[in-house]
Amino acid sequence: MKQLIEELRRITLLWDELWLGTLNQQHQDVERRITQLDNEIRKVNNNSALSKDEKTAITREKHKTVLKPVSYCLMETNIPS
Repeated sequence: MKQLIEELRRITLLWDELWLGTLNQQHQDVERRITQLDNEIRKVNNNSALSKDEKTAITREKHKTVLKPVSYCLMETNIPS
């Protein structure tokens, strides 16, 4: 039983290290995408020709478009089969 518990702890630690590595790899890309999204949202909000509803819809679409690759990568990474 003691050996089983030690192995479970080791496996858990390996998964934690794998996730930490994945997050570190994605960090720079996420920061770049967030900066890009902030700039795009600022442009939309400064456009006086758009209504509030149009601005909201465009902002939502830009959010989905810019951050979807990050979400996909994190959801597909390190999932045990």
